[in-house]
Amino acid sequence: MRNSLIIGGICVALIALGAWLYVHAGPDVRTVGAPTTPAQATATLPAEKSVPFTILTSGTGATEVTARKNYAIYTSDELASFWKKAKGTTAGVPKIDFTKTYVIAVFAGEKPTGGYAISLSGITDAGAARDVSVLITEPGKGCVTTEAKTSPYMFVSVPLMNAPSLSHTDTTERKDCQ
Repeated sequence: MRNSLIIGGICVALIALGAWLYVHAGPDVRTVGAPTTPAQATATLPAEKSVPFTILTSGTGATEVTARKNYAIYTSDELASFWKKAKGTTAGVPKIDFTKTYVIAVFAGEKPTGGYAISLSGITDAGAARDVSVLITEPGKGCVTTEAKTSPYMFVSVPLMNAPSLSHTDTTERKDCQ
């Protein structure tokens, strides 16, 4: 019984000491290995860099892609295949130098009426990741739209990336026409 009380007392004392150190020792002790100055903190974060892109085509009548999807296209054959899925034909497929660039195709999916659009509001690289910011526009109050289903798409060419990760961020915006 006496040994249990001694061990319990030591445990309580160590917990109290740890709590005191946490509160009074400062952030350098609590964040082992983390940057301790603002300059060090910003130096360890990868800088976000805007990536230029060229719009190749866009439209509202993708013939074969009816779901919201993004595709990274790295060959002429893939480009011709997706071009046909968007436009219904391979006529007008641009010549792309896939040793220097690749193509990103974004599809909004099937929409119930006209007035929908898809675009890229930006592409950024940060460290080992490339993020594609996709803007989907919906018709709002007062907009006159066709009653036909639409399926918006856009193809852009971008420089090849060294980053192994490709992600996207979707934003939906409703535009009123009043």
